[in-house]
This record gives sequence, structure tokens and C-alpha cells, in this order.
Amino acid sequence: MDNTNNNQNIPNLVARGEEIYKQEIVDKSKDKELEGQYVAIEVETKEIFIDSTKENVLNKASTKYPSKIFYVRRMGSLDSVSSRTYFALRTEPIQI
Repeated sequence: MDNTNNNQNIPNLVARGEEIYKQEIVDKSKDKELEGQYVAIEVETKEIFIDSTKENVLNKASTKYPSKIFYVRRMGSLDSVSSRTYFALRTEPIQI
């Protein structure tokens, strides 16, 4: 996903991320065993990162994809958010 127009891409990223989450986690019944863990999804490659904290999962994802924006959610929770790679880009202001 091109990061030049982040604000316009966020709704698409969230929709694609949720679709991948449902296909790869929920439909394969992994959401119950991983409940409470955080997932970060790079939507172009469909690569999934899992960890116990949002900070750790974003660190894992941004280490591999330093300039990407990820779909992030807590498994088993309705809370979902798309997150800029905070650790890799923390000196750059986040546009909302």
C-alpha cells in the first residue's frame, strides 16, 4: 500500500485487514486459542504477526516492513485499528 495518501487508504486497509483476519484466523478457528493476543496484518502480502502486546506485534511487523501501515486488532475482541508503523516512523507526525 502506498503511504503517500494514508488518510484515503485507511478505510480500504481496515476492510482488507478484517477480511484477511476472518479468512486466516476466524475461519480456521484460531481466534479462540489466541484470544487476547494481538495480530498485525500487512494487507498486501497477507503476512500475519502475532504477539501478546500491541507494541510487540507492531515492532515485529515494522521490523520486516518498516514503511508499511498495518491492520491491528486484539483477537477475540471487536476493537480493531489500523496502525502506522509507530516504531519505525516515530519521528514523522501521524496525519489523522
